[in-house]
Amino acid sequence: MNKELVIKSYSEVPVDVSAFANYTCNGYELTYQPINLGDYAIPNTDKVKSVTIKWKGAVDDRFGITIHDTFVDGRIFRYEWIDNWYQGNVKVKWNKVNKINIKAGAINTDPFRCYASGIQIHLRFNYNK
Repeated sequence: MNKELVIKSYSEVPVDVSAFANYTCNGYELTYQPINLGDYAIPNTDKVKSVTIKWKGAVDDRFGITIHDTFVDGRIFRYEWIDNWYQGNVKVKWNKVNKINIKAGAINTDPFRCYASGIQIHLRFNYNK
């Protein structure tokens, strides 16, 4: 019996979002207020062409995420609502990066209220698109 070798054109990373359980942000600071979600080893980072971002949860005012040196602003970046997730694809160009640091949080643009709750994040590192 011959078994077919399947080579994936992506790597998926389960992002640990437990830090959001205690997330707070300052409603008077009109800035991106991320928390560190950790460092992740991604195979062949120099071959990654894009990252598919999927997230859901409640955020005031906007959701922001930083994947290594790539910042994605939820108001400027166009997410689509697919299968109960905000989803989008961002192009990246990395060269010999050992670990990818991920940060995420609220981008506060209006005074007083700021929060991020029930956040879930899935990332897919694409090698072919």
